[in-house]
Amino acid sequence: MDSDLPNRWQTSGDARVMLVPIKIKDKAIASAASMARVRFQLHRMGLGRSTVPNFPALLAFAWDMVIDAKDRREYTKWLDSRR
Repeated sequence: MDSDLPNRWQTSGDARVMLVPIKIKDKAIASAASMARVRFQLHRMGLGRSTVPNFPALLAFAWDMVIDAKDRREYTKWLDSRR
């Protein structure tokens, strides 16, 4: 991912992004891993860090699952505190 991509789209309209293909046979898991990889890169960009173009999709998927579990625990705790 390129952090300057939106600016290049505005100026030339011909910017392209090349991501490493995911080699997972299960299409649902491959799609989820691909989305997790993009979320991971967006998270890094949001923190002001550079992207890691060749970051493993399965590792990003695992990171995403850990973050989701943490968020669910916090939300459940918040709901319980409102009762």
